[in-house]
Amino acid sequence: MKIKFINPELLNLSKSSESFDSIFLKNIRENLAVDNERLEIDIECYDDTNLIEYINIFSLQSIEEYNYITHKIVDLLSKIRESVITSKIERKFYSKNDELLCVVNYLDFNRVNITFVNPDQFKIEKSSKIFKNIFSEKIISDLKQKNPEIKINYNLHENSEIIESIDILNIGNISNYNYICEKLMELLSEKAVMQ
Repeated sequence: MKIKFINPELLNLSKSSESFDSIFLKNIRENLAVDNERLEIDIECYDDTNLIEYINIFSLQSIEEYNYITHKIVDLLSKIRESVITSKIERKFYSKNDELLCVVNYLDFNRVNITFVNPDQFKIEKSSKIFKNIFSEKIISDLKQKNPEIKINYNLHENSEIIESIDILNIGNISNYNYICEKLMELLSEKAVMQ
C-alpha cells in the first residue's frame, strides 16, 4: 500500500509530529504489527525536509488491515483538516490476470466515485440481477438506512444499461467507503465467475 501526500508543504505533516505518531503510526504498530509480524512501514520525506510525502506499507494480509490503515489516515487528516483543502483516497481493483477493472475514489470525506475501466468489456448492467442484489438493493439500502441524505448517480456507457461510473454523494465517513469497497469486490468477483 502506498499513501502519497500530493502537497507535503501544504499539508505540513512532519515525520516527527505528535499527531502522526499518536493517531497513525502508534495505532498501526500496536494493532496490526502484533498479528502481522512481516508488516513494514517506510516513510519518505519531501525534498530534504521532515515533511512526509509517502508512506509505504508492506506485507498487508487482508482487506481488514487495508481498511484499518485507511481509517487511521482519515483520522489523521481530520485532526489536521484545517490545512487540507481536498482529499482523495483511491483503491484499484484488478482481475486475476492483473487487468485493471475498477477505480474507487473517496473524495473530500463525502463522495465516492466508482469508475469501471472498460465498461463495454466487463458489462455491469444497471438492470442486471447480480448488480441489483449486491449493489443497488444491498449497499444503497444499507447506506440510506444510516443516512437518508445519500444520493446516487449512474453514468451509463453510450446510451446503454452498462454502467460506466457511479457517484455516491453524502457518504459522511470512511466506514461507509470501506463497506462500498467490500461489496464492490464481491460484485466484481461474482461478475468474473459469470464471464
